Amino acid sequence: MNLGMCSITRAELRGVMEGLQLAWDMGFRRVRVELDSRCAV
Repeated sequence: MNLGMCSITRAELRGVMEGLQLAWDMGFRRVRVELDSRCAV
């Protein structure tokens, strides 16, 4: 996946979204997300 030019925060959030979609597709309905970016929260 190529995000082009973007901020670190945007790239991290995109990764979270992709991971959540993958978890959902695999049948997981409860997941815990941890971020180390204050800006993203």
